[in-house]
Amino acid sequence: SFELGRFDLSDCKIYTTCEPCPMCFGAIHWAKIPVCVYSASVDHAADAGFDNQNIYDAIRQTHSTDEKMCEMSQEQHEGAVDVMKLKYDLY
Repeated sequence: SFELGRFDLSDCKIYTTCEPCPMCFGAIHWAKIPVCVYSASVDHAADAGFDNQNIYDAIRQTHSTDEKMCEMSQEQHEGAVDVMKLKYDLY
């Protein structure tokens, strides 16, 4: 993105060691990258100590009621949308 001077990477392909975690998955989709090639699966990552199952469960709303999750709430603020509409000279 930095080298290309843009956020839209729809003409790119990403190669990664492992199946993307939820945060990377979001970034890949936000950048509109159409192809992701990975080697290790999320199960391999969990076996290595990088277990994101609780996040997948929270997204799918399949977590147990005993499991503590981050409480999400929205508070309206007019300025929030204005900030997203600003143009930034990042490159």
